[in-house]
Amino acid sequence: MRITPSRQLIQESNKYKNDMVDLICAISFADRSYHSIRTIITQYQIRECWLIDFTNYQQSLLNISSLDVKDKETIRKYQQNKRLIQQLLNSFGIEFSIISLNLYQYHKFRQVIHECSFSYPLIVDLSCIPKYCALITLDIIDLDKTIFTYSMVGEYSSAENDFVMGTHKIFSVPTFHGKVRHRDSILLIYLGFQGNRAMSIFRNYKPYRTLALIPVTSIPNWSDQKDIVYRNNKDLLANQFVTSKEISGFHPWQFHNEFKSILDVFADEENISIDNYNLVFSPIGPKPDILSIYRLVRKNDNIQIGYCLPSRYRDNSQGCGQTFIFDFPSDDCL
Repeated sequence: MRITPSRQLIQESNKYKNDMVDLICAISFADRSYHSIRTIITQYQIRECWLIDFTNYQQSLLNISSLDVKDKETIRKYQQNKRLIQQLLNSFGIEFSIISLNLYQYHKFRQVIHECSFSYPLIVDLSCIPKYCALITLDIIDLDKTIFTYSMVGEYSSAENDFVMGTHKIFSVPTFHGKVRHRDSILLIYLGFQGNRAMSIFRNYKPYRTLALIPVTSIPNWSDQKDIVYRNNKDLLANQFVTSKEISGFHPWQFHNEFKSILDVFADEENISIDNYNLVFSPIGPKPDILSIYRLVRKNDNIQIGYCLPSRYRDNSQGCGQTFIFDFPSDDCL
């Protein structure tokens, strides 16, 4: 059985096209949860699929009276996509294993991934994996034997209330604690559509200064979505202690090469020495750039990754757009 891809593929890696590969991906309420896996199956020979399944989205939650219509629809779509993905894998004869995880038990994720017996070569689909899970996964796998895929959303909601609701916990991602001392902090925050998460991070760390990074790209239709980033983060960006800079998004190696110069300009403008402060990086923006952020943090162990887990995730998109395929290149490729 073969499905013809209906979406544009941006092929930046040609490795493993003729090999049997394992796949790690996450079930989600977003349409691209299913469509991204569907696209990957048309391009690669999948030996086994490892599905991250968040137990927070159980049938019993639909009966909780405190959940509004939007929250119940999010849970319903998660369960629907879970069924569709399993049916898809079964139709291709692909073996799959379920990695059960409670979204809020972030301290257990490393152990859960360690216990998986996945093989190489490996594909990690970043599309619907929470960023803290992606960072921990990058820390465990053999990056030289892995490629990464990411499917964009077709269309996002423009209403900030359609994104995450409330704050469950703010924490430093395990093993990404940095070298935090008793001194002021500089917050580096990569913005996305979820303005309340960014503001929660800002209030939690009470930074001396904040550098807010805004993703920009030449990808069609992103200019409208960039407007959503600015609009949903308007209160943060209006703060007198926050400086904003635009940076290449959805292209991790351009992000990597631009970041240092942006940070240097920021330090000059603020007349500060970055080395005199704790550095906290909070990634909320596009997921492909988590590859760059991981590299930057692992090359500078002073940086702490600060993460905000919301109380409720909400379905905020429709459809599936372009799919990217990335290598994790060596230093001499940058």
